[in-house]
Amino acid sequence: MDNAKPVLFGGSHFNKAIRDDEFFKKLPQFLPIKAKIATMHTDLKTKKGCSSCQKRRIQINIERDFAAIASSLDPASGKIFKDYFGAQRMLMHAVNPTTHAAYLKEL
Repeated sequence: MDNAKPVLFGGSHFNKAIRDDEFFKKLPQFLPIKAKIATMHTDLKTKKGCSSCQKRRIQINIERDFAAIASSLDPASGKIFKDYFGAQRMLMHAVNPTTHAAYLKEL
């Protein structure tokens, strides 16, 4: 068992990843996120509601999709993911699809 202190995946990790083309090259599983960001950004002007509310809804939606992809990575891709962030162990908030209970999942 690895005694390294786990890192909790958070907003700073998410923001770093989505702004870095190298991240998408290393982990092409996340390319749909990049496409979604581009698509949603162009649609911002056509949505109703205030701009800050729109941006927050978009960010929550994208973060949820990002977490779903990250939590389903195979072990080899999980290692690339952790290496990208410089972590030996990484925890991520997840939701059980059956019970909808929140829990921490180790990647």
